[in-house]
Amino acid sequence: MNVEKENTEIDSESQADTTVFAEGEAVSESIGEEAGTADEAILTGDGGDTDTSDLLKNLDEAQAQAREFQDRLLRVVADQENYRKRAVREREQMHRFGAMPLIEDLLPAVDNLLLGLETARQHPEASAVTEGFSMVVTQIESILKKHSVEPIAPGEGDLFDPNVHDAVAHSSDEKVGEGKIITVTRGGYMLHDRLIRPASVVVSSGPPEAVEGK
Repeated sequence: MNVEKENTEIDSESQADTTVFAEGEAVSESIGEEAGTADEAILTGDGGDTDTSDLLKNLDEAQAQAREFQDRLLRVVADQENYRKRAVREREQMHRFGAMPLIEDLLPAVDNLLLGLETARQHPEASAVTEGFSMVVTQIESILKKHSVEPIAPGEGDLFDPNVHDAVAHSSDEKVGEGKIITVTRGGYMLHDRLIRPASVVVSSGPPEAVEGK
């Protein structure tokens, strides 16, 4: 599916390049025709009744048109270069972040798997189930890392960072200082340098007496 999409984009780029080059060639031909007409008028006199001042006037007009066509040609070339750079940039972005929608859809299943693992660990008699869950979680984490997905897993006492953390609740805590993380309720993830999902955390409001004093 992605290959077909990429091929379609490449075909569109090729068509755009062909259109740009065709326009550039048309402008070049127009410049040549105008210059040729002016030269012919000067050499032949263009009817015999045109005096020198008229020829010079025609030459000035032809040169002005040539400059205009040259400006148009330069703009076409500049537009083509800008389009090429934009296409390269967009292709790179697609390669880096094209898997983001799939990863976003996969994360809830990963969350449920982690919850199942935590539940299994609370029952020693289900050690076989726990081991099975652990192996699957390790495999999934390895696959995500292979595709440049990194977990956001702050620890207790880490400073709350609104750029990568989402405070779902605040609570007073005697051990954890104000503005620091008490616990993580759901892990977050990054794809390269882009945030997929922030980590959901509970943030400390400080010791109970400090909260009451406020």
